[in-house]
Amino acid sequence: MRADQFVAQTGTTGTGVTVGVQSVGVASLSTIQARGELPPPSRSLSGRQHHPVLADEGTALFEEIHAVAPGATLVFCGPSTSLISPAA
Repeated sequence: MRADQFVAQTGTTGTGVTVGVQSVGVASLSTIQARGELPPPSRSLSGRQHHPVLADEGTALFEEIHAVAPGATLVFCGPSTSLISPAA
């Protein structure tokens, strides 16, 4: 994606901007954060998940956003319920 080149050439960092991610899950977010590759979201608007889903779409979205806007404030909103039903 060459996001590092974009940031270097444009001087755009996303500072002062808040970007929200609405997704099913961020199962690996803590792993990515522990490696220092991604800051934690500043807020989570996620409701209590009655049936947590082990999905990582949100983590991937945070990584892409952080690459092109490393100074942006990140916010997460996940589902409060799951509509996934067991296979019949």
